[in-house]
Amino acid sequence: MTRLPLLLLSAGLVASPALAASGAADKAAAPATKAAAPAQAGHYTMAAFMGKWSVMANIDPVMVAGNRAMGPAARLLVTLPDTYAKVVGQAHFSLAKVNDTTWAGTQDTLKISMSLVSQNSAQIVVVRKDGHTLELPLYRDDDEPAATP
Repeated sequence: MTRLPLLLLSAGLVASPALAASGAADKAAAPATKAAAPAQAGHYTMAAFMGKWSVMANIDPVMVAGNRAMGPAARLLVTLPDTYAKVVGQAHFSLAKVNDTTWAGTQDTLKISMSLVSQNSAQIVVVRKDGHTLELPLYRDDDEPAATP
């Protein structure tokens, strides 16, 4: 019976350098994981795009809604206020997901994209076939802050 504790003690001493080495490997991998975290900070769900977005306080907001579809059929429905609809030529756009921060679409002679810069700021870019570009920097105009991704 005295050999069992001795066996356990020796097994623990043999295993401790291996455990210490794996702990050092985990610590070495931790900075790489922290460095990769900011790259994922730009991942936004469809809900983060939806709501009221304003350019200025005295102009009606840009309204962004989403359909209920998932995957490739998901669409953002963007409605520009009359002030910008007169300049662009239409008020309603349907956008498809390009990546985690950008949705884009083409309708008639216009290409429109909406990109989130942060949870509370975005940019809409409208480009006509003739090369004219309208860039709208936006800020969130909702009563409640955006849901975190």
